[in-house]
Amino acid sequence: PSKANELVKVLNEVYFEWLANYVVVKRASTEPNFHELYVKLLDCLQLSKLEREILAQTYGFLKHVFSAAPASGVMNYEKIAVKNIGAWLGMLTLGRNKPVLKRDLCIKELLLASFRDNKLIIAIPFVCKVLEQCAQSRVFALPNPWLLGHLRLLAEFYAYGDLKLNMKFEIELLFKSHRTQIKQIEPSSLFSFNRKAAAVPAEAFDAVVERFIGPLYNILCLNERVGPLLADDFSRVIFLLATYYAIGEVYPCIYFFVVIRIAF
Repeated sequence: PSKANELVKVLNEVYFEWLANYVVVKRASTEPNFHELYVKLLDCLQLSKLEREILAQTYGFLKHVFSAAPASGVMNYEKIAVKNIGAWLGMLTLGRNKPVLKRDLCIKELLLASFRDNKLIIAIPFVCKVLEQCAQSRVFALPNPWLLGHLRLLAEFYAYGDLKLNMKFEIELLFKSHRTQIKQIEPSSLFSFNRKAAAVPAEAFDAVVERFIGPLYNILCLNERVGPLLADDFSRVIFLLATYYAIGEVYPCIYFFVVIRIAF
């Protein structure tokens, strides 16, 4: 604490961005054994602006790596760095009872996008390292529904994703850290749904939107009870319904139409 107080006196906010970048890129990505020490230092410093900058640099590092990584031939040092940053991010957030906000990083979308881009070899170890830190949390440990939803998606990848043995091993270690087994968690259907949706021709999807979903959306927009409430979230529902219909899953669409008819 005394050293931390001395450091607070000499630290200038002008250097926060440089310091945060140095900690994330040069230290956290290569020195997993010192993660706990760095987090304890941040707790002692109690500089919220520095913490926000470190988190921003962490997310920026991840976006750069995942966007720049080729679909095949990822270097070993990149795999190690991303895995280390996963543990670092989890310790900074979930391990301290703080959420990973969707606006910063949507873990489910990252996994699904990585499957489409053939980057699961770095995505799954990263996600597993992030979620491992939930075991140290009073808020995010099982049976937390946020964690359970991600475990269900990973269980689905494990069962149906045709993963390599090293990726399956990472998932097994994650479940073991939470003192549960993969067979005890019911797999989700999110991966299967996205795989079916990806196989739908664009022409078929556009036809569904034009013939059925689009008119419904326009009618609801004109409704004085619903129109003011329509925003991005409802637009996503419409998009999801169109996808369900296009892949032949009509029951969710029927259910939605019945609810709308009863309500309005």
